Amino acid sequence: MVGAGGHACGRSRAGAGGRSGRQGCRAVNRALRLLLLRWHRRLGVGIAVVLVMLVVTGIILNHSSELQLDQKPVRQAVLLQRYGVELPELVTYQVGARSLSLVGNNRLFLDEKEIAYCESPLRAAIQYQAGIVAVCTDQLLLLNTNGEIVERLSEAYGLPPGISSLGAMGSQLWLRAGDGEFLADLNSLMFTAGVAPKKIVWVQPVPPGAELTQKLTARYLGNDVHWERLLLDLHSGRLFGHWGVYLVDAAALGLLLLSLSGVWVWLTKPGRWK
Repeated sequence: MVGAGGHACGRSRAGAGGRSGRQGCRAVNRALRLLLLRWHRRLGVGIAVVLVMLVVTGIILNHSSELQLDQKPVRQAVLLQRYGVELPELVTYQVGARSLSLVGNNRLFLDEKEIAYCESPLRAAIQYQAGIVAVCTDQLLLLNTNGEIVERLSEAYGLPPGISSLGAMGSQLWLRAGDGEFLADLNSLMFTAGVAPKKIVWVQPVPPGAELTQKLTARYLGNDVHWERLLLDLHSGRLFGHWGVYLVDAAALGLLLLSLSGVWVWLTKPGRWK
């Protein structure tokens, strides 16, 4: 009966020539086996990281429904950038006990409620009398306490151009603009050039709190990217573009080669078929 090592070299012949042929065949098989063992180890080490990632993401995805991954949005900036999503810039002013914030380029929020369109930048906002006054680029917004727009003024209404800040003292509302300072009369919608009191405090933006930042960012980003989608893209390699897909494909082929080479090494082990 021909052994596993003999079939690769053909049937052995009797005599000295046959013995010499068998020895040569064994030497070739031994060299090939050692070569495969060496590359078997190297290939295993090379694809280990990708295989671990595939195993871990596969197990998690297998329990996606129990973990409710399709209902948990991704909020990490680094991960969202892979989908072309950038975290918005927040500009916040304190208006009494509340916060007026511009999120992104044009979304104005009173606390956590989106209230109006406001073209960036939000230059100033202040609580004045029974409402709120805000400056968006070249417009002055008059809001009530619920955040509803009462009036939207522009240069066509005589608004001074280039407003950079607001300040209030008593019943007076002052605007700081490119051409100087102006006293605003919101009843008659008149803006009179003058000199603001020295003790007036011009409003400045304030850092939004962590909780407000988290809630406004969540409102801005929506729920388009969930953990289930991210893990699926990671599992397939799509999270890293075309090269990521090729890498996962290469790891799958590497696993196939590992299986084939492992079986061959096991079958050709000396003495296996005695």
